[in-house]
Amino acid sequence: MKPRKYWTATEDAQLTALYPCTPTAKVAVKLGHSLSATYQRAYKLGLAKNAEYLTSPEACRLRRGDNVGAQYRFKKGQTPPNKGLRRPGWAPGRMAETQFRKGERRGVAVRLYKPIGTERMSKDGYLERKVCDALPPAGASRLESARIIARRWRAVHLVVWEAAHGPLPPGHAIAFRNGDRSDIRLDNLEIITRADLMRRNTLHNLPAPLPQTILLLGALNRKINRKIRNEEQDRGSQEPPVRDARGALGREESDGHRAGEGDRGRRARDRGLGESGSGIPHRNGSTGRDGIHRAARGARITASARRSKRTHALLASARVKKRRAAA
Repeated sequence: MKPRKYWTATEDAQLTALYPCTPTAKVAVKLGHSLSATYQRAYKLGLAKNAEYLTSPEACRLRRGDNVGAQYRFKKGQTPPNKGLRRPGWAPGRMAETQFRKGERRGVAVRLYKPIGTERMSKDGYLERKVCDALPPAGASRLESARIIARRWRAVHLVVWEAAHGPLPPGHAIAFRNGDRSDIRLDNLEIITRADLMRRNTLHNLPAPLPQTILLLGALNRKINRKIRNEEQDRGSQEPPVRDARGALGREESDGHRAGEGDRGRRARDRGLGESGSGIPHRNGSTGRDGIHRAARGARITASARRSKRTHALLASARVKKRRAAA
């Protein structure tokens, strides 16, 4: 990387004298700076080209009135010679054959298209009929496009009722008198408010045994789910992680559980004697039956078990939260 070159007072004076009447490239070469640095410094000093330089041939050929290209430039108000010769969507070659035109369907759209008047059954059990082929305008958002496409289909019972009584007032709905959604007769349709529809469909309007049964079923499902979560947490806390298992093996190795060592040697080590039970105490051992080695080992194992239990409880809680978020 080239070191940065700073402008001196002498260079600023030379730039002030040369810049208004000299091409910037020549000024940059003379002062030993790059072209962009020269332009930036001139802008910072407030310098500009004078009128004599702007009218000279060195300024720019497009500013000269007698250059050879002046006769080929567009004049203000001039009409392009190819105006009206090309229609929108024109392209050379076979591009015009493969372009989509407004209202044209190809590929999968042809197979999935349903003509106006087609009827289908909605997921809620209402008979619907296609009433139009409305397309979202250009630049419409995804939500607006989905709403426009959804308006292509309308419930048949609404179409029947509006054909006899006009548009449905805001805040109202059409209900079936006998509760049968497939019985689409004008005599079986009635207009009610949304509030009345909510009160009609509420849980407390069901026969006497059903509301209580539904509430008890919901409480039972909640208790079952809570018990399953608790069992998963307990099962996870009982399984030590791999790191703690390796640590336990290492502790057993260091506390006398070596391969080939008998019970006599382990008991002697616990009493603070040598590996052969010869009465030679350990360097850091205890001579009593309940020595510090055994107490320290128990304390280490208990602390490790507590850490393992807390770790598995946190992992089980994270799994439950992830499962809830996915559901």
